[in-house]
Amino acid sequence: MRSVTVHGVALGCEELLGRPEWVPARRAFAETLGGGKRLLVTGAAGSIGQALVRDLAGLGARVVAVDVDEERLYRLSRAVGSGRCTCVLADVADPDQLGPVIRAHSPQVVFHLAAKKHVLFAESAVRLTVLTNVVGALNVLAACRQVEGLEAVALASTDKAVAGRNVMGLTKRIAELLFFSARESGLPAAVVRLCNVVGSSSNVLETYVRRALRGEPLEVYSADLTRYFCSLHEAVDLLKSACLGVSRSAATTLDVGPPMPMVEFASRVAGALEARGHPASTVVLEKLDGAEARHEELWSSTEEVVRPASVPGVARIDTQDRLAVEPGEILRSLRDGVPEPELLDRVREWAGVPRQPTAA
Repeated sequence: MRSVTVHGVALGCEELLGRPEWVPARRAFAETLGGGKRLLVTGAAGSIGQALVRDLAGLGARVVAVDVDEERLYRLSRAVGSGRCTCVLADVADPDQLGPVIRAHSPQVVFHLAAKKHVLFAESAVRLTVLTNVVGALNVLAACRQVEGLEAVALASTDKAVAGRNVMGLTKRIAELLFFSARESGLPAAVVRLCNVVGSSSNVLETYVRRALRGEPLEVYSADLTRYFCSLHEAVDLLKSACLGVSRSAATTLDVGPPMPMVEFASRVAGALEARGHPASTVVLEKLDGAEARHEELWSSTEEVVRPASVPGVARIDTQDRLAVEPGEILRSLRDGVPEPELLDRVREWAGVPRQPTAA
């Protein structure tokens, strides 16, 4: 059983997920992504990005790791080795930084992971989140169109993009729509919808373990709160798998079964910690933040879902949804300095989500 180590405590993934981990056939990865293939990862210094870079380098690929976090990028370079990974400091929101990097390295496969992912922080930084999550996606796609021999460009998205209930989800939905349009125009673009990744930084597991080690209770912000979960290993494998069948569907996600009540997840964490000599308890609070949703979805009612028998555990998604605005209008809104409340209304419009009613 694979495990994840959080604050020095190793916890079994299946203990936390309440199901067997999804383990794909790995031979195709070595054939498609190894053997000296040129690969590029944006957001490479994040927890998922680092795991992906290490995995790809282990396959024998030549990996270019792109991020704005110089300290974590440096640590990644030391961990992987300069012979297997080239680390580049660049901001995906700046086409003058990102474009030359992609053109110079001419990757055969691009994994676009760079994003503002923290739900609560994104609510108070709409412009910055749009720049990274939306303009960053635009810049990646624009640069990839100039790469000869590009085999795939994959976007790491989120289940929060399905309903778009908060700024992070809305901007990731727009990024998805940009990738859907790019695929329609002939670019080998794919979307990978991840759910809550156990073992990634800032995941609730990290908070729970930290609180337990301090002797504090594990808090659940609503008795009926549910979430979908996958492991860090599953997230990395799904990203790689999406590039194997890039022409088969617009998006891919793990078919993890019904969502898990957060009360159950907290109890699983507490039980796993107690089995390792770290007493833990849970408490239910009724203080759900306005930006957080009680429930999330892996796909919408308007999307067509196929569960291929050849790839058990994976759901392929096709959709007719398209961006409700020309990309140029997004860039003009940012250049014109539209105030954040108005920008948020425009983001909802671009994502095809109705505006919230104004309080009387």
